Amino acid sequence: MNAAVLETYSSRKLTNLEQKIHKQITQTQKEFDATRIKAEKKIEALKNNLIEVQKAQIKIRQKQIMQMEQELEPTKKCLESLTSETAIITPSNEPTDILKAMEQASRNNL
Repeated sequence: MNAAVLETYSSRKLTNLEQKIHKQITQTQKEFDATRIKAEKKIEALKNNLIEVQKAQIKIRQKQIMQMEQELEPTKKCLESLTSETAIITPSNEPTDILKAMEQASRNNL
């Protein structure tokens, strides 16, 4: 009789332990899933932030390019007028003629 009682007691203890282990595994899996989901959301938010930062950098770079183009516009006009005035000047390769033409063109643009 003692052996049967001991076997029943051991069986119950084993079943209780199995249930506890199963509960712990289930709880650990839930915690892991929750942590994974949080990490995935953070990764997605970081990706979105990176995209926004890149968009902002592109806009800044576009503004810088536009500003540089505006700053170079007078020089461009000066070069264009130099080119057209140099074509009018007699085709001489003397540096003084070219310098005079450049001075005249810059005076015309001011």
